[in-house]
Amino acid sequence: MLAKQLLASGLILMGLFALAHLGGFLHAAHTARHDPGMAELTRAMRDHKSNLLGFQPSILDFREYSSLNFSTLLLLASAAGFSMLSVTPDQIAVIRALSPLLAWCLAE
Repeated sequence: MLAKQLLASGLILMGLFALAHLGGFLHAAHTARHDPGMAELTRAMRDHKSNLLGFQPSILDFREYSSLNFSTLLLLASAAGFSMLSVTPDQIAVIRALSPLLAWCLAE
């Protein structure tokens, strides 16, 4: 019972962190595009391009993709954990199944 409560608490915290990270990313993306004080930095990040498989993304594109990807993976991992907790009564089986998923999501 304690393991299930601790796992649920951890999943709630991870979901809240993912939502806060997503909100911070959206605020930073809006600020980077509309704040005149950041115009020079944003322009410099857009000017530096890399050739990647025929595409030429900028450093700003890489930054935005990684931030959005991190938030999405954390939200999906917490949702998968809650769905597994609601289906399976065996907490050890849930932890075994979630460990590789969480390791992969947090390693990204």
